[in-house]
Amino acid sequence: MIASPISESSLASHIEVSSPTIKNYLKRLEDFYLAFRIYPYSKNIKRSLLKASKCYLYDWTQIKDPGKRFENYVAVELKIQMSLWMDAGEDRYSLFYVRNK
Repeated sequence: MIASPISESSLASHIEVSSPTIKNYLKRLEDFYLAFRIYPYSKNIKRSLLKASKCYLYDWTQIKDPGKRFENYVAVELKIQMSLWMDAGEDRYSLFYVRNK
């Protein structure tokens, strides 16, 4: 499910655990720098946080599918570059993805 919009409730039913457990697992993966999430871009920031985010792994070499591996690699590179710019004091940046119909 890497590089696809992830729904905590559907993931919980797929793995057969509760939705708060999935939320806690995803938070722990982010806390230990194993994964990060990218939210969809929306002019209304509150609405974009409610939409399904995408989850990416920092270790993109673990992914078997070449298309998803490349998307994950690009997301990691963009996240790292954005972090470097913010650490250098350039400006505040955020990383989003664009969803279309």
